[in-house]
Amino acid sequence: MKTIKDNAMMKTACLLRRVASVMLVAIVMGTTPVYAAFTGGQDAKKTLKSLTKEEQIIEKKVDSMLYYFNEAKYDSVFPLADEMMAYCDKHKLIRKKMQAWHMIVGAYHYTGQYNKALREVKLMYEDAHRYESKYGEAMAYFNLGSVYFSMNHVEESAEAFEKALPLIRNIDKTVLLEMLPFYCDALEALERYEKSWPTISSPVRRPIWVAII
Repeated sequence: MKTIKDNAMMKTACLLRRVASVMLVAIVMGTTPVYAAFTGGQDAKKTLKSLTKEEQIIEKKVDSMLYYFNEAKYDSVFPLADEMMAYCDKHKLIRKKMQAWHMIVGAYHYTGQYNKALREVKLMYEDAHRYESKYGEAMAYFNLGSVYFSMNHVEESAEAFEKALPLIRNIDKTVLLEMLPFYCDALEALERYEKSWPTISSPVRRPIWVAII
């Protein structure tokens, strides 16, 4: 059941979406680095000095990826992301790996290569599940919802966001607040203005993107 606190958060998110409508339109059009927002969150609270050597190396790789992503030089994102993910695997930096994968999906998404984006989402989810990374699973579902929304599969988009939100809410509130406006967009498109706060339902027997791939 949705609580008063959840209600307030949803209303705040919808208000933020309206206040920032110009920015969000730019995000949907691929002219604003929305994917950069999800590389921050609680990770951003760490100072450079508090990072391990491996984490400092990864931060530099992230900066390079964000530069190319923000400049829409997507061809340069892919090799950097592959290199970064291999490094993250070696040093067990799973969240950073998922952030790199997030930008790979975004690069395909923003260039209209939706089937490739969905394939990457599927691989991302499977890898996150293998590592038992709830953050990675949440980001995979968020990406799924974003791509579906662009494909005008709004019902499926809302369902994917509803799987992402309960996973991320206990991990990173900053990322949660970044996700909520996208969910509000889907609900508004479906005219579901009184939709309850999503809860984690029973496990899905098969990934909901299988029918598209």
